[in-house]
Amino acid sequence: MEVSRRNFARGIAGAAALGLAAGGANQALADSLSQLEGQKPRKIAIPIGSGQDVDLGNTAKLAAEFARGATEMGHEVTSYLIGQMDIKPCLGCGHCRQSEERTCVWDDDMAKIYDAYWESDMLVFATPMRYWMISGMLKNVIERFYRVPDGGDFLDLPHDRHETYRPIDVALLVSSADTGWYTYNWLREWYHTCLCNFMGWNGRGHLFVGGSGEYSWGSNDEMHRQGSTKHVEDTGGLEAAYEFGRSVYAEEPLDQQLVEASEWSMLK
Repeated sequence: MEVSRRNFARGIAGAAALGLAAGGANQALADSLSQLEGQKPRKIAIPIGSGQDVDLGNTAKLAAEFARGATEMGHEVTSYLIGQMDIKPCLGCGHCRQSEERTCVWDDDMAKIYDAYWESDMLVFATPMRYWMISGMLKNVIERFYRVPDGGDFLDLPHDRHETYRPIDVALLVSSADTGWYTYNWLREWYHTCLCNFMGWNGRGHLFVGGSGEYSWGSNDEMHRQGSTKHVEDTGGLEAAYEFGRSVYAEEPLDQQLVEASEWSMLK
């Protein structure tokens, strides 16, 4: 679905996800924003699966605009650049489950993410796409969540879950250079059907922004497609992230996707 910068700024981009015509989408967005007035402020933490700061990285810029919108609505937002933190990989050793203290064997910056997890109302995962999935550094953080189940009765849990986790609100921001029609299929399925269901997290929507890159295949072969030379500023993604931050606690989650779907088929 191709969505122009201008249309997204006018709030039309959510029409497809909401199943509404353009006029209805505008009204739905206005209604959602109006419902936010008077709501209690939330604490929001944004783990950013990138090492680039807000002046450089496309993903970090999306996160910054989301934070700006959420802050304007009275929420308290703290961001964490994972690539600039010392967070070691999960060893799968089980120490956090077996030791009396239930502590991780690593003494590193993941302690800050653990604190954010327990103290925040929402986690917003922001990541560039890497091989049709979240970045390795953000996946590393999620794997370290192996330490944080609530315990209690592990029987008869929904969605084939084996343990109980804190039912925190979550959202997802993703940038990618890729613009194929298939670009986010696997990530969307993994995030909603697998991760959120297993962890028992409350999904508050996602924003996928394609065309946020600088590459060009430059091939005349019809089996290939022309790549994007745009950055996130040229996609409408920053405006969308800002509105997402303002409306993330609207009554209806806003699932949005800005992808310039090409006619190239990976099945050929």
